[in-house]
Formats: sequence, C-alpha cells, structure tokens
Amino acid sequence: MTTPTPPRALRSERDRWERLARDPYYAVLNVEAHRQDRLSESDRERFARTGDEEVARTFEEIRRWVAPGFAPGRAVDFGCGVGRLTIPIARIAERVTGIDISETMLEEARRNCVARGVDNATFVSSDVYFADGAAAAEPVDFVHAYIVFQHMPPRAGRWVADALVRQLAPGGVGALHFTYARRASMTRRVVHRLRRFVPGVNALVNLVQGRAASEPLIPMNEYDLGGLFALLASHGCTEVHARLTDHGGHLGAMLLFRKP
Repeated sequence: MTTPTPPRALRSERDRWERLARDPYYAVLNVEAHRQDRLSESDRERFARTGDEEVARTFEEIRRWVAPGFAPGRAVDFGCGVGRLTIPIARIAERVTGIDISETMLEEARRNCVARGVDNATFVSSDVYFADGAAAAEPVDFVHAYIVFQHMPPRAGRWVADALVRQLAPGGVGALHFTYARRASMTRRVVHRLRRFVPGVNALVNLVQGRAASEPLIPMNEYDLGGLFALLASHGCTEVHARLTDHGGHLGAMLLFRKP
C-alpha cells in the first residue's frame, strides 16, 4: 500500500532540481551542446527528435510485446522535465499529464507545447499531483517514466512507482525505467559518493572538470530489480517485457507491462 503522502525523500530533492533547471536541457540530457548559453535552434530540434524517437520505440515495443494496437486515452509522464517525451506521448494519447518536481522545468514544458502546437498536455508539480487525492486516483491508461527514477532515492522511487501502477486502469500499460547496476571502477564509485555526501568535494570536482563550482551533482541510484518485480506482481502485473539499457555504464531496464 502507498502511504497517504509522498515520502520526505521525494520532496527534499526539489531545491536540487530547481538549481539544475537553470540549465534545463543539459539537466535532461548531459550533452554540452544542450547548455543554455550554447543551445541553438538546430540543437533544440535534435533534442526534440530524441524524444520522438524514444517514444516511438517504446510504443512499437508495447504493441509488439504487451498490448497490440494500444492507443491510450489518458496518460501520465512522470519526471517530464521540459516535455521531451510528454509532447510525443501527447501525439498518441488523447490527453497527457506531465509531472515534475521543478516548477521551472514545467514552465519550459508549457512553452515547448505552445511552440510545437500541442494543446492536449497539462503539467503539474509532483507535490500538487500526489497531494491531490482525486488527481492521483483518477484511472489512467498509460504511465511512463524514462531516465527519471535513477535520480531519485530508491525509497521515494518505489513509492512513486507503486502510486503510478496503482493508478492504472484495468488493461492499462506501464513503461517505467530503472537503473539496477553500474559499470565503474572503485575510484569512480568512491568519488561519486564523496561528491554526494562530503561538503566541498562536488565543487572541487566541478572545477577540475571545467564546470562552475556551484553546479549541483545529478545523483545516480540503483534499484533492486527483484523488489520492483515484486511490486508489479502485487498489482497483478505478472508478465513483464524488459528492454535493457546502458547509459555510460549505468545499466538499466525499461519495464513494459499491462495491468489485468
């Protein structure tokens, strides 16, 4: 069962992501061309295309392995950021709600919808969405999150995943991505941990790497796949298709499933 309110670990990340949202496209995809002071119109178009391609791939796999002919009515895109994936989902679903912890990201997502002629997407902060019992309980046909949970403390991520799967209507489909392991040397692992928990280390590493000392660390977390499968099974989702991913040594799985 979900708890009545989101765990504190979910709310505590708000400040970090508001700071990261000062450079919103880079925060979504860490490519130097996405830096705010370098982002050209062609870079924006390439950024948007990555979202179009990812959503097309996900729906091709859903229709092939999980639910032939799937066409959602209401959809939810958790961790929507600037709308990179929400907008192409909106072109498939009747309506979609993008959820994010950062109000700055949500504002940019709204502007991107206007620019791309999308009028069936709405955006809301995670605090507001999960606090609104009616919104969080309204059945949906599709729940989606990609390269999002890895940045959340696992306890908070499991809470959100449970809430999203609980919200799925019978026959609804989920596409949720989680990281479960990292290919990295012990030195890199230790440095990452020091950057997270020892004051001053992140600033020093940023300077060594040519970044602003104040740039927040984007945390990476790993999830227990066994626990995630147990979570899905508790909702009756016993048939799961997994697409394995590798983002710079961070190993993950996009889990595709249908709720009975």
